[in-house]
Amino acid sequence: MDFTIVEIAIISHKPLQVLADEKKLNDAIAKALQGKHKNDQKSTEIIRDFLEKNGKELGLPPSEANEAVILLYDAVFTDIDSGRDASIEEDEFRKLVREILEKFAEQLQANPVYCDLDG
Repeated sequence: MDFTIVEIAIISHKPLQVLADEKKLNDAIAKALQGKHKNDQKSTEIIRDFLEKNGKELGLPPSEANEAVILLYDAVFTDIDSGRDASIEEDEFRKLVREILEKFAEQLQANPVYCDLDG
């Protein structure tokens, strides 16, 4: 019998320490704001696109990892007011990013996500 060893990461709310690190949080928000100036998407769409591409750096599971991660992203963004407009002010955008990251922390605390580190 052959067994394959697979490295698995358990992503919980603890990696989201970016919420406690103002500099990292401000850097992440600044990067997300760059996307806001490039197009006319809703703010939540801009933030979701940013987090799907850069979330791993912030302690989020990679969005392409598995179905559980896709459901996590869907749950978080369903909880957030999806009607928010791309024209919101920078301070509101910052609050929205923080709110979304806090929702991820809540969801991950309740339901940690398992990811294959090799895939």
